[in-house]
Amino acid sequence: MGSIITKVIAGLVIVALILIGIIALMDEPKPSEKKQQVKKAAIRLNVFFESSMSMDGYVRGDNEFEAAMMTLVGGIGRSFQQRQMKQGATASSSTKIYSLEGINLYTVACGQDNNAAATSVIGNASISAIDTWFKNVEPTTLGSGSGRTATELKSVLQLALDSVGANRVSMVISDMILSPMAAQRAEQQTAVGGSSQMERILQKEQSQILNTFTDALARAKDRIAMIGYRFESRYDGFFTPEAKRPTPKSKRKAAGSGGTRVVMNSRPYYVWIIGTVDAIEQIARRVDLNGLRENRLTHSCLLIEPSSGSRVLTYSLVSPIGLAYPKTVLPKVGKYMLDGSNAVTVTSTAENRIVYAIDLKLPVSKQYAQVEVIAKATTAGHKDSVVSCERLKDGKYRVYVLSTFAMGDVPSYGAKTSLTFYHKKPVWFTEYSVDDDNGTHTDPVKERQTFGLRYLMEGVWRAFYPEEPAIGSLEVTLK
Repeated sequence: MGSIITKVIAGLVIVALILIGIIALMDEPKPSEKKQQVKKAAIRLNVFFESSMSMDGYVRGDNEFEAAMMTLVGGIGRSFQQRQMKQGATASSSTKIYSLEGINLYTVACGQDNNAAATSVIGNASISAIDTWFKNVEPTTLGSGSGRTATELKSVLQLALDSVGANRVSMVISDMILSPMAAQRAEQQTAVGGSSQMERILQKEQSQILNTFTDALARAKDRIAMIGYRFESRYDGFFTPEAKRPTPKSKRKAAGSGGTRVVMNSRPYYVWIIGTVDAIEQIARRVDLNGLRENRLTHSCLLIEPSSGSRVLTYSLVSPIGLAYPKTVLPKVGKYMLDGSNAVTVTSTAENRIVYAIDLKLPVSKQYAQVEVIAKATTAGHKDSVVSCERLKDGKYRVYVLSTFAMGDVPSYGAKTSLTFYHKKPVWFTEYSVDDDNGTHTDPVKERQTFGLRYLMEGVWRAFYPEEPAIGSLEVTLK
């Protein structure tokens, strides 16, 4: 009997142990899934406010300048915060979250040796601190001394370029006026067909800017890009006089260093934002363009260091059915069909020609980039030209191409056309430039122009695009 009880007890113990094991297995936590790693990048924005005395006119009183800078810098900061919160809630392993590490604000002036010195005003600033500074800035808060008399623009830009690096972006705020010595400003033609003294001086300034930017781009480990903004603002300050009309000695004390205090309705100033291509892309998408236009943003541009090597662009041909081509230019364009090989099959011509369209996405910012296209026949028997290049709502570009054939018959050969896309130099570089600033404050046209701007921008442009600034190319077959 005792052995039976012992066996029963032993059996119950075994069953209990088995049940405990099963329960333990059921309660054992499953291996946790590997947490997705979210890539993060923190951008630091260094703002350099060029504080030469001519900048007083933008900050004295309540001008559009202050509101524009509050919208620009503050808007970038707010957008980073909002985007980071949104991305943090929906982040995936393929997401790269960009944040703003901080904003540093500097005022920049030059000493007697023309070297620019940056004075830290606000470090790791909050958005509200930046807004407060621009709201309250006045000439008296920009400092004093001989460094504010005239600032060597090359030195200011060199300072900003030296601060560009991985996720470090520089913003330069300046009227961007090249500053030859006052004694050199007189226009004197030296020979028939020769350059004036001022032109030679500005050409040297252009070379300095070109060399400064070229060196900076060559040193950078990553491709560099720059967004340029042109603003206008009411101006109340000391406009640097020309050598031809110096301020009388009796008035020089009130005018600072020989300048004449004037009020102008529309003086231009500029903001350049320089950084790596990835960082500038993040900055560009966070700029409140609509708000800035309300504060008299007039023009913008994007300069981006081209990729090394040639780039073949992918494209799609557009069906001719319902195609809204520029009929005012070309009322008759012939007929064509598309085949699976992305070629144009011409069924009939009109006046020996055919117009077709292609759509493509270009590796440039749709907000800022200006593009031109050149078409060239790579086979004999036809000529090609571009009718128009327009940007579509989805960010793509549509290009209308005109091919003219030697005879009215449908071509029976495989004609080929190459299209090359280029960065286009903005016309406002020249439109708003003046080589002689005599009488600027009394001339409503000149007050909207910048002395030496075309030389300055030509130097910058040639640094980014030392050769033909091609974005890429493609080839279309006509058969």
